[in-house]
Amino acid sequence: PKVLNDPWPSVGTIGELSAAHMIGKTTILVSDDKRLIEHPVIRGVSGWILPTLDAACEVIIGVLKDHA
Repeated sequence: PKVLNDPWPSVGTIGELSAAHMIGKTTILVSDDKRLIEHPVIRGVSGWILPTLDAACEVIIGVLKDHA
């Protein structure tokens, strides 16, 4: 977790999500960091933004259930 008084959003996360978006990969961001999930680039390039790993697992199972 990032330090709460850190003035910078997670630049690595922004870069990774942007790269995945550019090559057409679907992403799931799991975070409870309001500054990160409200960042306009994050919102623009993330497939899903979810607060917990459990919620992410539900999405993954729902998306992939027909591919098993």
